[in-house]
Amino acid sequence: MRSCKEMRQDAWNILTGSKWGWKILLNGIVLYAILVAVLIGLEFIFESVGIQTWSSFREAQLAAKRSGVDLTIASGHEALRMTFASGFSTFVEYLFQSIVVFGLVTTLVKCIKDDSNGWFASAFGGFKRPFDLLWLTALIMIKVVVWALAFAFIGGFIGGIVSAVLRACGMVTEKQMGVLIGLLCGIPACIAAIIVSLRYVLTWYVKVENVEIGANACITRSCELMRGRKWKLFLFWLSYIGWFILAILPFALTAGVVGALSAASAGAQADAIPDECSIVMIGAFVVSMLIGIFVVLYAAIGQAVFYRDAKAETCDVKAEIEAGGSEA
Repeated sequence: MRSCKEMRQDAWNILTGSKWGWKILLNGIVLYAILVAVLIGLEFIFESVGIQTWSSFREAQLAAKRSGVDLTIASGHEALRMTFASGFSTFVEYLFQSIVVFGLVTTLVKCIKDDSNGWFASAFGGFKRPFDLLWLTALIMIKVVVWALAFAFIGGFIGGIVSAVLRACGMVTEKQMGVLIGLLCGIPACIAAIIVSLRYVLTWYVKVENVEIGANACITRSCELMRGRKWKLFLFWLSYIGWFILAILPFALTAGVVGALSAASAGAQADAIPDECSIVMIGAFVVSMLIGIFVVLYAAIGQAVFYRDAKAETCDVKAEIEAGGSEA
């Protein structure tokens, strides 16, 4: 497989040498605007009919606590109603998130193919099969969680044995035993979740190019494409870290300088520069945000290039194996 630098160069050429950057950005803005509008509309409807979710109830609880009032649930019926409302809200959120992801990946696939035919309309193809996409999202999440829990259980079992032996030898206290078990549960679970997520990372690209196949088939195909390439993708992601630091830098430096100036001016001229500081901070935030958008587009196109290379290399290997088999 090509080096990270070569794949990044391809992504850079696409982003700076064509109009695909603007097309991806436009589709992303429209799709996320639809998602936000749906969530805000749902929240408005809930408020209009007097239905609370657990999230809105906790917010109301915190607001009441600041006023010195203890807000509690009136009845089990109310708790059940909030549970159903929260479940429905989560269902709608993940449904539209799946449509958004499918639309963005569709645009990225068209980008690496340089296929401008229907580039805008195709981003809304997820509305034709929303529940199929929702099941794909759910299945990926279920598999990641199951693998993480499995490794957490194994790590906890080993941690329990190790901590019990160390405790019997008087080398750890009960509190330290709990910390050790927690670490041996959490660390393997996190590592497993990362590895499994890397295996499934190309699932949406497979789905976009094979819309009729099922969720399991898409995940299986992603695992095939990522076989022996997980570390490569991890390094590829890390190769963008300098760009993300660059995006954060203007705001971080400005915040540090403004904070130092504000601290230095505290006292005799405490009100001398607050308005100027606010303007400078807003300007730095806008600069960081613009650089950040550019970097996100750059990284997104880079991952699409990685998919193209992984797919091409896998097909070449299969072709060589088939050719060798026919010769034999």
